[in-house]
Amino acid sequence: MLSELGEGSDPFGSGLGALLQRAGVLKTSVIQVVGEGGLQALLWLCRHGYEQVGLLHGVGPAEPAEVVLAPCAGDAAALEDVLAQGAHLPSGGLMLVRARPSIGGEPTAERLRRSGFSVERRVPGRHRDLYLARRCGRSAAIEPVSVAAAA
Repeated sequence: MLSELGEGSDPFGSGLGALLQRAGVLKTSVIQVVGEGGLQALLWLCRHGYEQVGLLHGVGPAEPAEVVLAPCAGDAAALEDVLAQGAHLPSGGLMLVRARPSIGGEPTAERLRRSGFSVERRVPGRHRDLYLARRCGRSAAIEPVSVAAAA
């Protein structure tokens, strides 16, 4: 499938620039690229005028970011690494992750929700879907406990 920029030039193959713009990401937004395929995404973002883009290898302390972009979370461990980095996002921060619809027997959208994200959009792909998810307030990540269970 040809992207808006031609075959292979868009790391998500789905019009990344248009997706970022619709999600409210500015050229001055702080974007952290993580995981497999990160270098290609970083180069694409820099070539298209995004000014504050960083590439993070592995899991570790992260600089504050407004957006976490993960071009490929291919298995459960990779998704967990991405979610660990996403935990540093402030409320309202955006995560874009391309992953299989189900990883480790759990739907990816459900895993994102349990990790404190609200899935705004899912763009189906051939093998992996693209999820756009916003970080909810810190309290939203905690599962509610019923009164009967607490008694």
